[in-house]
Amino acid sequence: MSQLINVTFIDITTGITLGIYEVPLEQLPKSFEAATTLNMGGSDWSIEDAEPKTAEEFIKSGQLTLKMRQLKKVNPKDVLFSLPTIAGDIPTNTSPDAAYNDFIFTLHEDSWRQYEFLRPQSSETIQFELSKIKEVKEKYNQKVDDSLTAYTNCHLRKTIGEPQLNIDFDQLKALLLTKEAGSFALKGYEGFVPGGFTLKTNETTYYGIINDQHKVTLLGIANFSENTINEIKFIIQAFGLVFIDWCNEEIIEDRSTRN
Repeated sequence: MSQLINVTFIDITTGITLGIYEVPLEQLPKSFEAATTLNMGGSDWSIEDAEPKTAEEFIKSGQLTLKMRQLKKVNPKDVLFSLPTIAGDIPTNTSPDAAYNDFIFTLHEDSWRQYEFLRPQSSETIQFELSKIKEVKEKYNQKVDDSLTAYTNCHLRKTIGEPQLNIDFDQLKALLLTKEAGSFALKGYEGFVPGGFTLKTNETTYYGIINDQHKVTLLGIANFSENTINEIKFIIQAFGLVFIDWCNEEIIEDRSTRN
């Protein structure tokens, strides 16, 4: 005959006891230390806490208390995106070691490559990506309030690929009149972006990736001021690049100004 465990089910959100039931031992897991989900009353619940946590303990006492949170299913049609586009190559592989030690800068993953420098040879691919972003902004926009527009779709930029800028790191630092270099990490990820660096001027925070030959392969802007445009012009002129503001569909090229 199966042993019965007296189980108290509590909604952790409200603190309300949902019920106290005698549950056969074989229907309970050996441990609640790992993430556990159960179905109760036709709904899925996540076990947030268990007292006690192991079968060895609740077999002895015959008592178990489960604090649960109801898992609500979200209709994909109800999901809104705050941005019309994000990069498709977020560097989730991290390194425990900082490449540069003057300071550390942390970047939100949604900001990865939103403002970046690219080679003019990528112009055809740039236009393709911009057309997809424009489509999202025109067809999938939804007004949240007077100051906020969200989107029911988000374009994942995959076609553009890696920039492969091949900029000399020391020349970039000299151009920006900065000697210090820091490392950077993405929020929510342990460790640092491999080969990642950060440079700061009075106007701007830059970040990027550097390879073993001390060449910058990727360069983006995280924080900027109204005077950053002058630095952008210096960079695109010195290294023959273009600058892209993806969400606003803006391109800055040599001898041009921001619209």
